[in-house]
Amino acid sequence: MLCVPDAAAAIAFYCEVFDAPEIFDRHVDEAGKVGHAEVLIGDSPVWIVDEYPEYDIHPPRGPAPVQMIVYVPDVDSVFDRAIAAGATVYHPPTDMPYGERNGRFDDPFGYRWSIRMRH
Repeated sequence: MLCVPDAAAAIAFYCEVFDAPEIFDRHVDEAGKVGHAEVLIGDSPVWIVDEYPEYDIHPPRGPAPVQMIVYVPDVDSVFDRAIAAGATVYHPPTDMPYGERNGRFDDPFGYRWSIRMRH
C-alpha cells in the first residue's frame, strides 16, 4: 500500500507513467479522501490511499523510505513519461553490466522507483 498526500493525483500519475489500469472501484469517504484504490502495474496490484492520521497511515516525509523495483517492457519510455509527469531524476536509464537496463526516479508523492528491463 502506498499512502500519498493526494491519492487522486497519484492514481493519475501511476496510470499515465506505467500505462496502468485502475482495477478497483475507488472507495472515497464522506470527506473526499481515497480510502482504497488499486492500479495494476505490470502484473501487480498496487493499493493507493490518502493519509489517515487517525489510523496512523501517513505518506513519506523526507527522502524516499523505500525503492519500488518494477520490470517494464521499455525503460526509456516509462522514464520519459515519469519525468514529463513531474518525477525527478535519481539515476537516468543506463545499461548495466549484469544484463539489465535500469533508471530510477522519485515520484511527486515521496516514493523512489527503479524501473528495469532485461536485455
